[in-house]
This record gives sequence, structure tokens and C-alpha cells, in this order.
Amino acid sequence: MTLRSPTSDALNGRSRRTAKVDVQAGARCKPKRVGEGQISLLRPLAPVHGANPTKLFKWLYGIGKKETIDLTLPIIEETIGIDARTCRRIIATWAETGVCEKTVHRRGMRIRLLMDEKEALGAPRAASPSVSASPADELERALPELCPRLMEVGFTAKHLRRIKELLAVQNIDPGSLTDALRYAEYELEHGQMVDSKGQPVSRPVDWVFRCLSKDGTYRIPTGYVSPAELRRREREEAVRREREALEAERRLLEEEAALALEKEVEAMFRQMLDEPDGPFAAQILEKVPAVLRSRGGLENPLVQKACRMQISYMLQDAVGAGQ
Repeated sequence: MTLRSPTSDALNGRSRRTAKVDVQAGARCKPKRVGEGQISLLRPLAPVHGANPTKLFKWLYGIGKKETIDLTLPIIEETIGIDARTCRRIIATWAETGVCEKTVHRRGMRIRLLMDEKEALGAPRAASPSVSASPADELERALPELCPRLMEVGFTAKHLRRIKELLAVQNIDPGSLTDALRYAEYELEHGQMVDSKGQPVSRPVDWVFRCLSKDGTYRIPTGYVSPAELRRREREEAVRREREALEAERRLLEEEAALALEKEVEAMFRQMLDEPDGPFAAQILEKVPAVLRSRGGLENPLVQKACRMQISYMLQDAVGAGQ
């Protein structure tokens, strides 16, 4: 067999497609098909190629590798945003070309991939800059603390890495995954994890994987309080407790001062009674209204009360002057 160069036929006036003489001999032709005797410089297409098929394959492979997966076309459309008709056409093509096995049943279909990623997609592309090259990034290391119950039912760092890869295919920033995992953990902890129809989720890991690989987000659960809000509430509570402690201390000081004043008033009043004709008694009695002094002096209970009040005023004035 003689191998011709890619341009020899055109230069010799022959059609590349039919090898017959071209009506415009010597004209340059656009190569439309690789024919016998020609060398193709194009790499053969991988079994799975194109944006939507690649996206669908990576999503399915992330869910079940080569295990059988029960799915419906509406679920696929809702999760990864490829319309149901396109998904049906892609899966039918895969079934014909040996990429997957497909069985249709009353509630949907069962799909089992027959190829791994390398076989289906060919040589891997360069890593997307949005996916960390490190196998254990900060979020992965935080998983045991961030979502312990979710990990108890089977969620792992491998799921997280796969989610990031699927988001990268869709050019979606994975920055919302931390909050999304918090929301899912809260639902699981409080028994609130239900599907889009309100039915309890029987396979939490699959549900969370499907939700997060769609757009990196998860619904905010009823009653959920974010860590930032919790910290704010804790600060408010700390301020409230400190204010209450200060108020209690202030009341205690006031009560102690009032008790000390009462004791001092009583001591000074006893001094008046011991020395009724002394200068201190005269000073206090002078401030008592005359109408009371005329009714029996210090023996009168009303006069005694008035004297105690005058002593108290005098002491309070002295305290105020010293402040």
C-alpha cells in the first residue's frame, strides 16, 4: 500500500474523498474525511466525549463507580442540569457502544457503568485550578468535626473530592461546601433530612452527594443557627450575665451602705440619749421642728424619729461632700 502525504492528492488534481480527478485540478481542498491510503493525525475520540456526556459520566461514576444505580431522568436533570431527552439519548448511545448497561423498569432505569474514568474519558485533562491538588485539604481535615454524624453513615473525604471534581466540570466555586455540609449535618442530627417530596431520606450519603454535586449548595434547615450567629448570641449572653453580676454587686454595696448608715445613726442617737444636754444633742434638736420639740423632748417617739432623720441627713451630706 502506498501512503500519500495529506496534500499530495490535492496537488495532483485528485479528490481526497473519491481519489478521482478533481474538476479543478490542483485546487486546495478542505479535508472532510480520512480515506484509504491516508494518515490521520487526529487522536481517536474517547468513548465518552463532549461536555454533557462527560458531565453525566463523571456524575454517575462519582455516585456508584461500576455498581448498579437506580435513577430516573427527572432526577438526573434536576441534579446536574442536563435535560431528560439529552440524558436519554446519551445513555442509549452508551448502551450501544459498551460504556454502560441499561435496564428500564417501571420506576425509572438501572444503569451500570462498564468502564472506569480512564477508559471512558481517555487521557485525563490538566487539573482544574478550582480543585485542590492536595488529597487532604483544610475542609477534608475538618470533616470529623464538621459533620461527624454524616461520616458515621458513610460520607468520606473521597466523596468530598469527587464532589469538587464534579463542580469543577461545571465551573462552580466549591466555597459554599462548608456551609452545605453544616446544613446536611444539622438535618441528619435533628431527623429533618427529607427529599424534594418531603419523604425521609433512606440513603443520606447518596442524597447529600447528589445535592452537593449539583451546585455545591444545600438548603438551610428549619431552626439552623450558623456558627457566626451562635458566637454573636454567646457574646450577648456573656454581656447580659456580666451586666446582671454588676447590678447584683451594686445592689449589695447599696444595701451594705444603707446598713452601715443605720448603724451609725443609731450609735449617734444613743449618744444623744446618753448626753441629752450635750452640744451634739442641742445641734440635732435645733433642726427638729419646734412643734415636735414642744411635745415632750427626747422622750417623745416622734421627736426620736425626727432626730434620727436629722442625723441621717447630716451623715449623707458628709458622704456626698467627700465624693
